[in-house]
Amino acid sequence: MPAVSEQIRKLAVPASRLRRVCQPLSKARPEPAQPFFGQQRAVDALRFAIEMEREGYNVYVLGPLGSHRHKLVEDLARERALTKPAPDDWCYINNFADPERPRALRLPAGKGAEFRDNMRTLIDEMRLAIPAAFETDDYRNQLKALEAETQKEVEQQWRSLETQASSEGIAVLQTPTGYVLAPLRDGKVIDDKEFDKLPEEQRREIQAAVKKLGEELQLRIEQMPKLRKRHLERVRTLDQDVTAHAVKLLLDDLRQSYRELPDVLNYLEQVQNNIIENAQAFRRSEDSPLPFLRQDSSALFASYDVNLVVRNEADNGAPIIYEPNPSYPNLIGKVEHRAEMGALLTDFRMVRSGVLLQANGGYLVLDIHRVLGRPFV
Repeated sequence: MPAVSEQIRKLAVPASRLRRVCQPLSKARPEPAQPFFGQQRAVDALRFAIEMEREGYNVYVLGPLGSHRHKLVEDLARERALTKPAPDDWCYINNFADPERPRALRLPAGKGAEFRDNMRTLIDEMRLAIPAAFETDDYRNQLKALEAETQKEVEQQWRSLETQASSEGIAVLQTPTGYVLAPLRDGKVIDDKEFDKLPEEQRREIQAAVKKLGEELQLRIEQMPKLRKRHLERVRTLDQDVTAHAVKLLLDDLRQSYRELPDVLNYLEQVQNNIIENAQAFRRSEDSPLPFLRQDSSALFASYDVNLVVRNEADNGAPIIYEPNPSYPNLIGKVEHRAEMGALLTDFRMVRSGVLLQANGGYLVLDIHRVLGRPFV
């Protein structure tokens, strides 16, 4: 049997090779463990679905408890999200033409919070700069000049009437109830008894003159509201000029920062026009002795605030949001209200975004059984 022994000898294994020995000083790093062992088909299917960049494509994941389906979805979505650019920020701003319909403003990722903070800084600066512009000597001198000009026009109106009346022997008298016309004799007003003693022809002439002057007096009285309105318009124009100068200086730097964003520049132009239009509302009136005459410009300043509803970071890629409570407000968003004088009021600053808007441009993860269990969702 020598042939058989030779064959067995060839199959012999040395004792040193019967086991492998780990080298404790080896610097080789082990391969990372597969976190989802045995689920390669699910991983491939999810990765394929997540990479579908088309509208209307959603992914439905089903698995037993302990299958780590949440973590699998979030990890694969994060893997894809890091390769995508961060979506734009979204803000709500005041629509000055129709405040009940606020406008949505789109800015590059990271610019939304910056723009909101810049507008709040602008509001704080306006609170000081605009009232201060109305306290300068230059403004007060111009205001006094307008008042003197209006007073001169009023005096000219009455002086011309008094001159005309005096030439016809009639006096224009001011009483607590208004103006009256009375005949003169020797530069003095005569009463009814003395008037009755005058010749009939002279009385008729005086009555005709009084009637004619009465019409002129009525015209002068009707001119007073027009003069007052003209004066208020001049003051309003002066206030707008002063406000425009102060606001332009504040907005120029802001425009320079957003010169590449036409929508922002358009909004800043509307802000400037609205501030100028409401110039007189910014004037300080806290010194008024009557509380109801004091103006509160806080609400007006608040109308220039910015409501940041979606905020993204430029370096973080696309957002990944998991909503554990997919109620209607959490998904769609809501409009909050505040109570004032027994009424519920709202504005663009109280619009709150839902996760559908916050995850726009990224990935939204929901538990479908919770979605189906919420009313109206």
